Formats: sequence, C-alpha cells, structure tokens
Amino acid sequence: MPTCREVTALVAGDQLAARPLLTRLGVRVHLLMCRHCRRYLDELRAIGRAVRSLAGEPQDAAAVAAAKRAVRGGASAPPPPLAD
Repeated sequence: MPTCREVTALVAGDQLAARPLLTRLGVRVHLLMCRHCRRYLDELRAIGRAVRSLAGEPQDAAAVAAAKRAVRGGASAPPPPLAD
C-alpha cells in the first residue's frame, strides 16, 4: 500500500489515471483508511472547482456555492469517486 507522501504526489500531480490497476487500488484503499489524505483530496477538488468558477467555465449555481463554502472551510457535498 502506498504511503501518504506517495498518495498525495499521485493525486496532486494528476498521475493516478496513468498508473497500473494495482497502484490505483492501493491508493483507493489508502484513501479509505487515511482521513488526512481524504481531506487533502477534498481540498484539491475544492480548489479546482473554485478556480474553474473564477475562470468563467459554466457551472450550476449549486456547484459554485459548494466550491465557495469549501474554500472558506465550510461543509460541502461529498466528493465524486476517483476516475478509473
């Protein structure tokens, strides 16, 4: 199973999709067990949503509101599952 450092590097670098199936499964298991890495992934997703909304990409109002709450540290909807 990958370490926290390896998981954050793969997730932050958007390199997970290019990795073998066993690596992707290991990351998923790690995320199920490690709340710190899950929180990091949630924060990365919130930042991505906020940047997209500021860049002017069309989004629905609920997604923009959730991104603003997440950036401010409020509760947001659960993140979508990782892409295979």
